[in-house]
Amino acid sequence: MNSDSPAITALVVHDGERLREAAPDGLQVLADGSGLRVDDLSRAPSDSMGTSCRAVRLVGDVLDKLVLDLTRRGPARVNDLLLGVEDDTLRLKAVDATARGISRRLTGGRWPAVSEDGLVDWRYVVFLHGLSRSSADNSTCRRIARLPVGEIARLTNALPYLHAAELLGFLPPRVAAEVLEVLPGPRQLQVFEELDDGYASQLLAVLAPDTAADLLARLDPEAARDRLRHLPDGRRRLVAELLQYPENTVGAAMTNDMVLLPRTATVAEAYPLLHRSLASPSFVYYAYVVDTLDSRRLCGMVTLRQLLTADGTAVLHDIMHPYLAVLDPLSALNPACQEVIDYRVQALPVVDSGGRFLGILTADKALAHIVPASWRTRTRHVFS
Repeated sequence: MNSDSPAITALVVHDGERLREAAPDGLQVLADGSGLRVDDLSRAPSDSMGTSCRAVRLVGDVLDKLVLDLTRRGPARVNDLLLGVEDDTLRLKAVDATARGISRRLTGGRWPAVSEDGLVDWRYVVFLHGLSRSSADNSTCRRIARLPVGEIARLTNALPYLHAAELLGFLPPRVAAEVLEVLPGPRQLQVFEELDDGYASQLLAVLAPDTAADLLARLDPEAARDRLRHLPDGRRRLVAELLQYPENTVGAAMTNDMVLLPRTATVAEAYPLLHRSLASPSFVYYAYVVDTLDSRRLCGMVTLRQLLTADGTAVLHDIMHPYLAVLDPLSALNPACQEVIDYRVQALPVVDSGGRFLGILTADKALAHIVPASWRTRTRHVFS
């Protein structure tokens, strides 16, 4: 179904004796309202359907079903449909998501129709089949992907899980990964398990390592091992490192995909390293200075603002912040999250007993762990 005023390709009508299929331009309706009655396509005999069996049925598949209303930024129920002629073609123009639409249907059309202001133009409707493996046209993908990630996550959280997986499948993998990272853990798993295998693998490859590790830890062990095997080598190494830490420890919640710079490099020498590094990490507010990229002994931290404004000849060792509070990877998660929040920083580094830099616990992860789940899922639910 095309998203922008899709054409009606066939109608099932009752001619007084039987149901039959007719082309929209073949209907003859008299001025007094008598003539052929448009009926429910789902009631049509299968042998009369022809190729239209693969089409979307207005009554069986759209009416009374769930859609996303992009004008009101939320899910809606289709209570009535507005058809109109455009370019000599009968098309689906809008939907009525108000209670008046149901009243009009229950009274056989005697209840006044809603004004055009109360209708939702089909251009701003995202039609959801409720099938996680359905496909979407490019215009649907573009419209959804333009919304802020947090808003897409809110919409996803308001939908039944099959519809949520379908919505996620409309998005480019990197956008879908950002949305998935915002969702609560149980919802992540519920939606992820309904995704097509190929798309799920793409999504897992671009997720932040800590989110990917959390997700794999909730999967069936055999399924998790299979997913891990299909990850690219570099990403697989990062995720596997995080999976070794016990649940509810700092190591299990940290991310290990950060920007690292050697302390002896100048600001000018750091630029190409920074350029290559910024392509993948989800956390780029700080760059961490280590003695060498191999030993990774933590020396300090610089902000991106410092790197962009400092003299190119300055050495990182001279401009970095050397006094950092650090966390142990095996320490309990709750007090560590509170420490991140109390320090009012974007992240705290995690180092082992030998001073080797392992990763960071971000403020986002700390807040997500501490705040009540209800704060993260406040949204309007239309269908349970």
